[in-house]
Amino acid sequence: MTAKARLDGHEKWNSIRQGRNIQMNLAKELHHNANIPLRRCGIDDIKSFQRVLDGYQIHVVSKEHFNAIIYEGPEAEKKIYLYLHDNHFDVITKMPAFLGRSYYCTICNKGYDHKERHTCNNACHHCYKIHDVQKEQWKYCEDCNRYFLNNICFNLHKQTSKLGQSTCTTNFRCNQCGQSVYAKLHKKPHLCGEQYCRVCKDYFPESHQCYMLPEQIKKDHNKYFSQSTHENDQSTAQMSQKEKSKIFIFFDFECRQDDILQCDRGYKTTTEEKKCIHCKQSWCGTRKHTPNLCVVHKVCEECMSKEVNSSTRCHKCGQNEYIFRGETARDDFCRWLFSEANSGAKVLCHNFKGYDSYPILQYLYQNGVLPEVIKSGSKFMSIDVP
Repeated sequence: MTAKARLDGHEKWNSIRQGRNIQMNLAKELHHNANIPLRRCGIDDIKSFQRVLDGYQIHVVSKEHFNAIIYEGPEAEKKIYLYLHDNHFDVITKMPAFLGRSYYCTICNKGYDHKERHTCNNACHHCYKIHDVQKEQWKYCEDCNRYFLNNICFNLHKQTSKLGQSTCTTNFRCNQCGQSVYAKLHKKPHLCGEQYCRVCKDYFPESHQCYMLPEQIKKDHNKYFSQSTHENDQSTAQMSQKEKSKIFIFFDFECRQDDILQCDRGYKTTTEEKKCIHCKQSWCGTRKHTPNLCVVHKVCEECMSKEVNSSTRCHKCGQNEYIFRGETARDDFCRWLFSEANSGAKVLCHNFKGYDSYPILQYLYQNGVLPEVIKSGSKFMSIDVP
């Protein structure tokens, strides 16, 4: 009801948002209309609420499914977004802010940062901008040797960004071979007959044979396709700084094994059966690894060869040793590890493919973060966190 009141511009919106009696009364009314008892609700109850909320479309975003939408009601003009986490529903007032993006598409349910680059917006294939489709009155541009639908399309392709660039200056058609050229992709002047290689990220003759892509070329190519030109400049500056002084973090967990993992009915065996007779699962009855100590060394290329301890400090990467103790050791370490101060760091652990990777994966899962992983069988060899 809080989300509905916000969409309706309810005159007592602040009182509803602050959880006062009016919020409870509206919730009771909704439960009565949907014929649902006053109790903790689940997805099935949300479906019942949807049936009585005509004109509203409910979306449920699930933390356990890495912020994916697990329920979507019938299409309606007014859209309600709920965040399901830890068996509780919260209201998402702005999906772009929730996803950390500039815009949110209600067609494909994805966040994005640039209107022209989002396919659902159907950006014009000539000026690469978004505008209404009008009568075709083709207009030729002598500067880039390309044709545009009409005056609006022509003028938009001439518009310059804050850095003085435009579609006209970054895209042109060769007068001799007629090939469309995207200037940003060219590392050398255009030559007729060359074609763009998506593997090597450059233009080559038709006879070109490509091989494994060097790391530096990948970085150069990613720079061109970052979210904006302004972000390009920032990321390039940050990358050059990191190249000068790469950060490495080494850690090791020590765990206690006092607790036993059990199924819902409890671990029970017989003399003939080693597995639990209730669930037949191999994990039931095993000892749970609970981290209670984590020792961390943070170094860069300048201080890596030096001896580090709790009192040493590097003028570039800062404090060298961190120690996290107690029952909250894992969470304290992970909050520190995934902070902005450690962005871009390479993290290494001696027994990562053993059990040291699992506490980190559990933390990411509990916080709705989906990492990219490289596995070898059931063991995790690498985790990349966005």
